[in-house]
Amino acid sequence: EVKPDAVPSEVREWLTSTFTRNQVSSRNRTDDKPKFRSVANAIRAGIMVDRIYRRLFSATTIQIAPEVSSFLRGADEWSFDVFSLNQLQQGKVLRNLATELLNRYGLIHKFKIPTSNLDSFLSQVELGYQKYQNPYHNNLHAADVTQTVHYLLWVTGLAA
Repeated sequence: EVKPDAVPSEVREWLTSTFTRNQVSSRNRTDDKPKFRSVANAIRAGIMVDRIYRRLFSATTIQIAPEVSSFLRGADEWSFDVFSLNQLQQGKVLRNLATELLNRYGLIHKFKIPTSNLDSFLSQVELGYQKYQNPYHNNLHAADVTQTVHYLLWVTGLAA
């Protein structure tokens, strides 16, 4: 929770003037605190609704095999094993991991990306990585970087 004292007075005044009916005048700090808290609570409620909506939407959009789905739940862990996922997915590790993460973040819905177009695009990206048989910069490395960035966003709270 953000403490009102930790927020600069200019930000509190802007939030109050933007999200309440009364214009900010020279008020004492006790008047600002309840208004700031109510704005913060409204923002929290919006974030909570967005998270619930993402979960509901992600559950109905993309069909993934149960064993792959349970494996992808581990993408939030540092120890996530892209090599095992690659074997499980017969070399389609980037396509499926990227689809899962884009879906988790609600980006497929937000940008109205048809799943068939996304699948085609990610398939072409994956083929492009495999084209020159580079032993390091390949689709497996791309999936590893994708998962690592997701993990860092997740543990720092920036993914919320």
